[in-house]
Amino acid sequence: MSGSPFEPPQSEAPITPGYTLTVERPRTGLATGALVCGIIGIVTAGLCAPAGILGLVLGIIALVSASRDPARHGGKGLAVAGICTGAISMVLIPVVLVAILMPSLSRAREQARGVKCASNLHQIAMALFTYASDQSDLLPAGLPDVCPRYLPSAVVLKCPSPCVAGRACDYYYVPLPAGQKFSRIRRPGVWIVAYEDPGNHPRRGPNVLYLDGHVARLNEPQFSQELARFKAEYEKVVGQPPTITPPR
Repeated sequence: MSGSPFEPPQSEAPITPGYTLTVERPRTGLATGALVCGIIGIVTAGLCAPAGILGLVLGIIALVSASRDPARHGGKGLAVAGICTGAISMVLIPVVLVAILMPSLSRAREQARGVKCASNLHQIAMALFTYASDQSDLLPAGLPDVCPRYLPSAVVLKCPSPCVAGRACDYYYVPLPAGQKFSRIRRPGVWIVAYEDPGNHPRRGPNVLYLDGHVARLNEPQFSQELARFKAEYEKVVGQPPTITPPR
């Protein structure tokens, strides 16, 4: 016999596998994308709204995934950062929109005030003409004299733009000389009777009321030139410079 039945069996050489086991790393793609989108939203000051919204959504999804299955999904800190940056970019959107629209809103508000001011002067013209028809074709010595009989609301004498408080009238008034009938003025279309302070509307120029009842808005230097021309015309017709009543 070749061997004893009591001899221990020969040990075989261990089998070495031909591959190695690797541990799968948690995925952080969603969290990284959320942070990138949030940063883009902040850098563009909220103008790239889709990037901020996408960062916020991806951050929430990544955070929920990392909380439920941390073995497969990681980057919880990146997800939180993506949520924060996305939220900040969303907050910036109304701020940026207000900053962009504010100049346009300011111009629109000032334009509306200019239209209201021109309407005031038109109503003042009607009050002056009605006053003259009752006073032998003579105009009043001051604009407040037409209230309340010919101009029921004294608010019309106030410029809609912010002015000095306590004034009864915000318009300059050019009264005719004592005894001068306004129907005797040969060129009422170029004869200034009232105008607003140029400082009330510095961006667009003042409204000017002429003796024929029309109102014109004049920018600088047109207004200064028109006023100087009128003063020369007045002195030529009347023989003395006009006495202009300031707002008071």
